[in-house]
Amino acid sequence: MKILGKYCLLLVFFVCVRYGYTQCDGTLLIYHDDSLLANVCKGSCQKEFIVNREDDYPANAVFSWTIYDSIVSGVEYPTRTLYGDTIYLCYPENFPTMVIFLLIKVSCDPNPNHGYFTPISITDCPPTANFTVNRPTICANQSVTFTDSSKRLVNNWQWTFEGGTPATYNGQHPPPVFYSDTGYYYVQLTVSSPYGSDNVVKANYIHVLPGPQPVAVQNEFQIKEGDEVTLTACARGSAYQWQPLAAMIQNEDTLLIVQPDNTQNYSCTVATANGCTTMCSYEVKVQSGLLLPSGFSPNGDGVNDIFHILNTNITLKNFEIYNRWGELVFKTSDIQTGWDGIYKRVEQDAGVYVWYADYIVTKSGKRKSAKGNVTLLR
Repeated sequence: MKILGKYCLLLVFFVCVRYGYTQCDGTLLIYHDDSLLANVCKGSCQKEFIVNREDDYPANAVFSWTIYDSIVSGVEYPTRTLYGDTIYLCYPENFPTMVIFLLIKVSCDPNPNHGYFTPISITDCPPTANFTVNRPTICANQSVTFTDSSKRLVNNWQWTFEGGTPATYNGQHPPPVFYSDTGYYYVQLTVSSPYGSDNVVKANYIHVLPGPQPVAVQNEFQIKEGDEVTLTACARGSAYQWQPLAAMIQNEDTLLIVQPDNTQNYSCTVATANGCTTMCSYEVKVQSGLLLPSGFSPNGDGVNDIFHILNTNITLKNFEIYNRWGELVFKTSDIQTGWDGIYKRVEQDAGVYVWYADYIVTKSGKRKSAKGNVTLLR
């Protein structure tokens, strides 16, 4: 019986060798690369596949691929058999250096001696350098992460990051690389092992886009209750988003005027037309309630002689002071007027006095009340 066939192993390139034999009166074409049979690399996969079987083969014909680890004194030691028109043979990096044997047969052939039997030498090969990045396009002042995807055994990695920080790194897992300047930058990786080395350079691999232009602004404020404050965006772009908008008086993109009742944090996200963003943060501390000293000393020296309300942004409705027996010793609705420590033309004793106040916050119109203690010192 005449046998026809074609064999070629697919690894990196194709070299096809023709063989002639027939099985089951059909033509069997098998691709296999015989040029690499003496040097199949660990850490790679090898594809064997039948590209044509003519109508002479029964539809239920099964192709078997038997892998033998060794042949000793003419005795075959099969390890596994695979079935189908296509198989993949993968050799991990820890695969032993050895010769295996591959036998291809077809089930409809009654002759057990028919088939293609070939040795395959598994050996160590130089590594193949490669890598990926989590995002090749970023904005200025951002970082990216590179991942090594080199093949086969590697025990040395040397990275070069044009325009990045760090500019170089030795090791498999580089830290995040920071880019501050706009432009296109190449990345290079050189890998090596005892069996050789490889190098890959990816030109214009990282594209750094311009971000919003920074502007020096104040971001911490301390105001009195009822006062307003103007926040200015810390960068220039094409869009501005302020948060939160509570207590907002005016919003003009780069400016936000607010009048918070309590201490409040604000933020502004500035975006450019290319989608790059930056965030500005602000803290507005509000001195809520009335501002009064905790004590006063009416001794006529001109320093802290009068106990009075210090706020200038309220309308005072009522301000009262009581001694420890609950006797009213002072009362006014004039914010400019304070107590000098005298009641009924008599200097009052040193001690703790209680005050009550009723007032309106001028700009918000909110009516509030407060109370506290003050110490009179003699």
